[in-house]
Formats: sequence, structure tokens, C-alpha cells
Amino acid sequence: MIVNLTPNMIIIIDNRGNPVHSYKPSGIIARLEYEQIIFSGIEAENIPLAQIHNKKIQGLPPQKENVLYIVDPLVAYHLKGQRDDLLFVQDDNSHTIQTDRFLIP
Repeated sequence: MIVNLTPNMIIIIDNRGNPVHSYKPSGIIARLEYEQIIFSGIEAENIPLAQIHNKKIQGLPPQKENVLYIVDPLVAYHLKGQRDDLLFVQDDNSHTIQTDRFLIP
């Protein structure tokens, strides 16, 4: 079973662009909570630079046998090497994401 923990509809397409499967948002959103630390005196073209410091994951259920979770890429990469049940897709900044594959971190 695959559970969509993003706010977006995920549509899987074949190599011709035809929809073959879809995953509605489950209502639970897995997110990476973080804070930005702005570097003092360091800029790029007068724009301050900041670094993201990971804090913790919110909304991610514990691992379950035979269950995979579609999550935001930041969540998947933050947990790379710690969990093998996370999938993500490339986001084109729309509310519906069409893809022909899942990615793993």
C-alpha cells in the first residue's frame, strides 16, 4: 500500500503520458520543521545568506510492514539511510503532480 503524505494529488503516468494510477492526499502531511540562521556579514549581491538547520519531522507515521509513504523531498533526504519506506516525486509547483516514476533519496 502507498500512502500520500503530501498536500498534492499524485498521478502516475505511463511513457505516453497517460494516467495509470493516482494517489489522493491522505490528509496527513509529513513536513520537515527547520529554522534558518542568517549569516552575519555574508551576502551575495547584497542579499543575506542563510543556512537551514534541520529540526524534526512532523506528521510522519512510524514504519509499517508493506506500507510506503509519498513525502516531500526534504523529508525523504533528511531521513535517507534511516528509513526505506519513503518515496517522493518531482514537484512542478502545481496542485497535481504527474510523474512516470517515484524517486528514492
